[in-house]
Amino acid sequence: MKLLSKHWSHRFPVELSSEQATIYFGDSGCRLTPRNGALNIEVWGEKNALPQLQDIVLDHLQRFARRGETLRASWSRDE
Repeated sequence: MKLLSKHWSHRFPVELSSEQATIYFGDSGCRLTPRNGALNIEVWGEKNALPQLQDIVLDHLQRFARRGETLRASWSRDE
């Protein structure tokens, strides 16, 4: 969470605390919250852009993962 926030803070507004990080991509964004050994990821924006935003966030998280570690994501939607 911290590494990704620092990485994106060079291009986007970021709010970072010990409890969560929020990254703003114009009209969309994501919130990262560590919980019970996992990272809860919330993304928002235009409905048709959400799958791409999810892929971008997961791809960047994978770049910061431990070598050889593959991250898994399980996405759900609030309607």
